[in-house]
Amino acid sequence: MYQARVRRAVSPQVVETAKTVEAEMWALFEAIGTYWRLTDDTDGYRGRLQAFMANRVSLDVGYLGYYALAVDVIADLLAETDSAQAAYDKLFTTRASGGEEDSDLAAVKTRVVDEFIAWRLALGGFRDFGALNYRGYFGGANLPGAPVPYRPRDEAQ
Repeated sequence: MYQARVRRAVSPQVVETAKTVEAEMWALFEAIGTYWRLTDDTDGYRGRLQAFMANRVSLDVGYLGYYALAVDVIADLLAETDSAQAAYDKLFTTRASGGEEDSDLAAVKTRVVDEFIAWRLALGGFRDFGALNYRGYFGGANLPGAPVPYRPRDEAQ
């Protein structure tokens, strides 16, 4: 059943995020692509990321705080580890479980990192993981003697 999107009354119509927050969220977004070895061109994604973040804030103004908190958590991880890659690896692989549900890391992981990961993989991961048919990357024409441009059904099933 269709449900209309509900915007919170206190959420701003126009969202302005600080340039440092925007830059850090872009670095996080790029690190996701590096971690999952995505090879797609990200030139057009920066504006999409800004729109994604603005949409989140327009639905829930609390996301402004989550994005700012993410900057702080990433800075803390960078201070604790010996490289940016190690900091991002920890951020990507940490699970919020047990008594950590209320920690800053758990909040950022759930509200920022996991959402960015899902969105980033949806943008560029399909092709890198072998999918042939999805918007923008159709596998080609179905020609006699040529490989099929889609994943054929396994006849053994």
